[in-house]
Amino acid sequence: MRILLAASGDFALPTVAALLHGGHEVPALITQPDRPAGRGRRLHVNRIKQAALDAAVPVLQPERLATPDMLRQVAELTPDVLLAIAYGQKVPADMCALPPLGAINLHASLLPQLRGAAPANWAVIRGLSESGVSVMYLAPQIDAGDVLGRRALAIGPRETAGELLDRLAPLGAELVADVLRQLAAGTHRPQPQDVSLATLAPKLRKDDGLIDWTLSAARLDGLVRGLQPWPGAFTHLCRPDHGCRRIIIEKALPHDAPANPGLVPGTIIETGRALRVAAGEGTLELLSLKPESGKTMSAEAFCNGHQLRPGTVLGLHAH
Repeated sequence: MRILLAASGDFALPTVAALLHGGHEVPALITQPDRPAGRGRRLHVNRIKQAALDAAVPVLQPERLATPDMLRQVAELTPDVLLAIAYGQKVPADMCALPPLGAINLHASLLPQLRGAAPANWAVIRGLSESGVSVMYLAPQIDAGDVLGRRALAIGPRETAGELLDRLAPLGAELVADVLRQLAAGTHRPQPQDVSLATLAPKLRKDDGLIDWTLSAARLDGLVRGLQPWPGAFTHLCRPDHGCRRIIIEKALPHDAPANPGLVPGTIIETGRALRVAAGEGTLELLSLKPESGKTMSAEAFCNGHQLRPGTVLGLHAH
């Protein structure tokens, strides 16, 4: 089977590796253009592109996919199926119509749950107990096409979004292989999605990580884990003589035991080896923190370095 790949993110790596070395013919990879990254702003080659180059597969990197030139190039590649995974652009309908077996997408959720760009993140943020992967036909509405297969996976109680995505990726490769076999044999059975069950998982912005200390410790814990490795949950430490500094909370642990009545949410109630903060319900123990433009620190090192004492209130409202 000739499979044209459109992929950019690391989530696609196990599937791309399986297709490149699994007996399929991959006429080309379409991926995002190289972007400047790091302090030196050098052009960054994503790992999907590197895997294709290592396998001597031609790579196309259009700024825009929806152009007559790209439509012509895809038609000339004569794929049997187009497979998109974490590509980063919408595949136009006229391009989806070219392959005889259709255009399909691997998505990191149990559709119709969590349609959108960040399903693993929102699954953890919202405290879901289960996630999974789905393969669907591409459709004009984002992630709304008929589903060709699903695989479920339990979310670990302390799992971060990055860890969940790392476990979902190989499961996705297994599902894609199964769906491709069904497409080749003509045994596939597409299932329409129940729109009434659809939820959204929009693209994350940096400010989505701002902690609202009035939320429960359990919900804040989900935010901390769900925004790892990016953009990170954060609060502010404000001092009259130093202004306000953004502090990323990399690891935390929720406690049900309530703080003292009347404490403002965000108030530090314990410092030293443990750094505990009052939440709207319960308390959040901060285990690992990263000051703005600084290095990751343990709670104890952070308390010592910033001379924190109980009673300090975190957040911009404290300034």
